[in-house]
Amino acid sequence: YLELVYGHRHGKIPDLMETRDDVDLQFSNIFMRMMAKSPDERYASFDEVIDDLSEYVTQDDTPAWLAEYSGRQVASESAASSNSGSGAAAISNVFAIDLGMFFGAVAETTPTGSVRILTSVREESASFRMAVASENDQLFFGSQAMERRLGKTQNLAYCVPMYIGKDVVEREIAGRQCPPEVLMAMIFRDLIANAWTEDEPPAVTAITIPASYDQLHRQSILQAAEMAGLRSVRLVHRSIAAVQSTLLGGEYEELDDPPASVEEAQERILFVGVTGMGSEVSVFRGESNRLHQLAISGHWNSGTLPWLQRLVELSVTAFQKEHNFDPRRLRSTVAQLQMACERAMNSMTLLDKVSIRLKVQDEEYKVWVARRHWLQACEDLAARLRKTIKRACRDSSISLSDIDRCVTLGPILKIPMVRNAVLRGINSEVTYSPVDRTDTARGAAACLAAELPGRGAAIAMPARGVTGQTIGIVVEDIKGRRRILPLIPFGTSLPARTNRRLTVGSERDSMTLSLVESSGLSRNDWQTLGRYEITIEEGAKRARMIGFEIDVNGLLVVRAQAEGATSSNKLPTLPEPKLSDEKIAEWTKWLDALQWDA
Repeated sequence: YLELVYGHRHGKIPDLMETRDDVDLQFSNIFMRMMAKSPDERYASFDEVIDDLSEYVTQDDTPAWLAEYSGRQVASESAASSNSGSGAAAISNVFAIDLGMFFGAVAETTPTGSVRILTSVREESASFRMAVASENDQLFFGSQAMERRLGKTQNLAYCVPMYIGKDVVEREIAGRQCPPEVLMAMIFRDLIANAWTEDEPPAVTAITIPASYDQLHRQSILQAAEMAGLRSVRLVHRSIAAVQSTLLGGEYEELDDPPASVEEAQERILFVGVTGMGSEVSVFRGESNRLHQLAISGHWNSGTLPWLQRLVELSVTAFQKEHNFDPRRLRSTVAQLQMACERAMNSMTLLDKVSIRLKVQDEEYKVWVARRHWLQACEDLAARLRKTIKRACRDSSISLSDIDRCVTLGPILKIPMVRNAVLRGINSEVTYSPVDRTDTARGAAACLAAELPGRGAAIAMPARGVTGQTIGIVVEDIKGRRRILPLIPFGTSLPARTNRRLTVGSERDSMTLSLVESSGLSRNDWQTLGRYEITIEEGAKRARMIGFEIDVNGLLVVRAQAEGATSSNKLPTLPEPKLSDEKIAEWTKWLDALQWDA
């Protein structure tokens, strides 16, 4: 009896995905939420359970997970897909997009379990330039769009994720200045048209994002996907996708044998990525057939762009000194300079010095920039990256010297001097696993396939991720002094849930609930999400149970329940999405009317 009581109090909650292959991650998480040890982590009311389970109800109101029949197969028409991308529907092919600032890649998993890179029909390449341009009534994408970089730049949009949060991007595409979400939707549509192998649009799609993305960025990516016609989307942390790809093996195709994975002993894995989308550091523990993310650090605005800017500044100084002119003064040379420095930064991974060439009218100018001079100018950026790594290791209680394997992403980390500087103190016996965008796309496809029902025994269990931000509320003490009360901190396992009982003073007729969020390296850098005004009716009880949850996509859901009530109300999304449902419908109709060439 004592063992039974101890098990209820401290024992591990069974994972349904370990015993049934017809259960998806979403349903497994519902079960875990209902069985949580702490009441604060459980559902606050049964209508929340009904709401989550409603995604599994077919047209005849039969839950798909109860439909036992001969030769059981959970077909896509027998259950609705989950909004989180982990629906109960069986999959045909899973589509995955590694969303980058400059480049992207796409991959798919097939029903047989193979994971493969998809190439562009138009460009015959596994790497896509994330750009869109227009001329007259014609749209151009990828390298064809970037060819216009030296000409009509007012009709060219690239580095679109950088504009998230703005109302419009000040570039005229197809006759209109569009919100960044619409431009991303254009790019997503082009990727589908030129790489997706099926006749029907993808039923489920994985899109990689930095773990440090805040609520606004996550919402924008999902709105872009919705306008692109992607019905069920799962946001996958890029670090998880990258590390997952290393468990697939080299030319990983059919799943006749289990992929190379962490088997007996636990493996401690460090991921360090520096891309256009930001810097990201994550520590993992690999055990049995599953990755466990322990800690993350980094920020979406601290990627390769600052490193590139330092190279541009060195080049400008060299042109002024050697040729007595500033290339930033002419629009034609500004674009040339940026493009030349982008190519040079990639060449720095192999060469000690690189040339920067500009053409002014019919005359060519050239300067040389030494790699050591560039790295000296970037010492503070390397120091910041090292601080990011140390923070993630400290949060995970694993030191650099204990790391067994280091997975790296981005050209900057291919430079030995940079890698040695930021990883000083790492175990000399550590195994390095460099990955690129195509690997990350493959990893994202494998991650989503692992979360869906019908997976084979050889497919690894879904990785367990953690929150990339802290959610808090602003509270007042009895003296009226304000402070922030963290509710769901960094590094909490996803999905994360907490319930709080809040009481309104007898002199007030409403409750103000102000929400804040912190992401990035500085855990005290708070930004406002918005606030709720909850009215207290005359004679009603003055306490409310507020449930805060971050789902597997990293999105915040808030519910309010009156004291003694049997149901709760889902509160509006915070922050308020950049595009309303009406605007999404309007922009989607406009996108449908454009001329698309596959």
